[in-house]
Amino acid sequence: MKKDRISCFECKGEVVIHNGQYVCSNCGLVIGPEYLPPIVEFSSTEDSLGISSKQYVSLGSRVHIVDGLGSYIDYHMTPFFKDSHGESLVPFKQRLFRRLKYMYDLRTRISGNETNYRALRTLNRACRVLQLPDSVRDRAAYYYQKISKKYDKLKEDSTNHIVLAAACLLFAIREYKHIAPVTIQELVEVFKNMGHRVSVRRVVREITVVKKIVNAKNYVRKSEDYIYRIISAIINSKDVIMQLQSLNIPYDHFKRLLLKETLKLLRSLNFSIRKGRNPYILAVASVYAASKKISSQLGTKRILTQKLVAKLSGVAEYSVRDHYCSLLKKIIEKQGDNKLEARPIQ
Repeated sequence: MKKDRISCFECKGEVVIHNGQYVCSNCGLVIGPEYLPPIVEFSSTEDSLGISSKQYVSLGSRVHIVDGLGSYIDYHMTPFFKDSHGESLVPFKQRLFRRLKYMYDLRTRISGNETNYRALRTLNRACRVLQLPDSVRDRAAYYYQKISKKYDKLKEDSTNHIVLAAACLLFAIREYKHIAPVTIQELVEVFKNMGHRVSVRRVVREITVVKKIVNAKNYVRKSEDYIYRIISAIINSKDVIMQLQSLNIPYDHFKRLLLKETLKLLRSLNFSIRKGRNPYILAVASVYAASKKISSQLGTKRILTQKLVAKLSGVAEYSVRDHYCSLLKKIIEKQGDNKLEARPIQ
């Protein structure tokens, strides 16, 4: 259900919300503040992935950070203060409230929650480096806050909250499938670069604790989860764009064919054949095999080479060659060469 459109009473322009204020997008008139109920609901219904969770939190008590009382002096990032009449405070009062705001934000708010604050801050930074959407970050933070309360009761040794945060993030990444196409090696490398002693073995071992507490099924990565990421990285490179232009093949047409043929190849591989294979490397090899099949169908020279695909996807060339020769080469030969007509660039 869409909200009713609000019009400015001065110029009849559309009113939008900016920094908690209703502002006209046309003339810039500030209509007034936005008032929200004290309790909001997050993820009350099942999303496209079938994930259902009701989370009721007070405003300010955001799941991905430690918020304390959930309120601030003025707005969150405001460095300049005004009185109730909108007049600027004198310099002495500005310094006073700025100091009070600083003390509350960094000390009072996280008092007694220093460990969770450090772990969630590391989690937020890792999500920014990996360029993950907020939904994945919030899901990982929700798991962390839920598990950290029961974690010490299940294990005799001390808790490493950074490893726990990494495990929760990995579990959320697997849960959101192709929305977050990040490998465990990339996740661990980000935490290592931030100065934490995190390894693949420790994160995988921690996953068992996460699954036990949240009582969720095991999300296994599939090669299909990485296809969109790999194709996007390859198709947007300068070398591939120049190659397509020289062969007079439209960019969008080749991208659609590459995605279609790659998914077709992966569907022809059952679980018994995939078992024991790295899903990311298999996805890269499938993209190369699909491009080779497209080149044969279009009657052109090879568009993508093993060396180029391996370089753009960050995989060793011999790994791509091994997966292609042992799994995909026979499938391409069985499917035959159905000629396609190349669409000229318009």
